[in-house]
Amino acid sequence: MPREKHLTIDVINLGVLRIVCLTCQAAETVPVIPHYRPPARCPNHSCAATWFVPKTPATRALQHFVTRLAALREQRPEVSASVQFVIPVSI
Repeated sequence: MPREKHLTIDVINLGVLRIVCLTCQAAETVPVIPHYRPPARCPNHSCAATWFVPKTPATRALQHFVTRLAALREQRPEVSASVQFVIPVSI
């Protein structure tokens, strides 16, 4: 019977995200920075699948997520807590 453990990642350690094309599996890494713009198309020129259509809810959600993540990564003296993602891992 598999046991479940957890992988904990502090937001400060998230410097890049990876976006993977559902059509061809090509991937692009993007930095966690303020004013982030999601890529519109797959970087694989032979695929060029549409990834994120500008001004749609999904595109805005990703843009806000990355921008807010960038803000959380900044060390702020008024915050004395650590924000972490917890990912279940089966072993």
